[in-house]
Amino acid sequence: MHKILVVEDSSFQRMIICDAIVGDDREILEAGHVGDALKMIKSHNPDIILSDIFMPGLSGIDFLVKIKELGVTIPVIIISADLQDAVFRECMKLGAVAYIPKPLEGDSLAKLNAILVENFGKMPR
Repeated sequence: MHKILVVEDSSFQRMIICDAIVGDDREILEAGHVGDALKMIKSHNPDIILSDIFMPGLSGIDFLVKIKELGVTIPVIIISADLQDAVFRECMKLGAVAYIPKPLEGDSLAKLNAILVENFGKMPR
């Protein structure tokens, strides 16, 4: 069973993301803000993280900085509706492995699931 942590402040968007990635071999963990996400990393050790960037309080960039400081090597995929080039470059510099645009439909959904399958194919069960 692969654990996916979804970090998204909008409960509606979080539900859409979770519904899009559900699978028999996937356990979906949810966090509404960075503080909860950091706790879940420590308690649940997810295999991959999907995170929004623009959240109140600590942002997705702050989250990437925090997990880097903790020495966490879990792959992070950024999911955002509006990611400017400078923000995108900063996310990649901080260790994000991919960016998926919102809304999650069509090409975005296919890209996300392809990345998950690729990453999970490299992970022991």
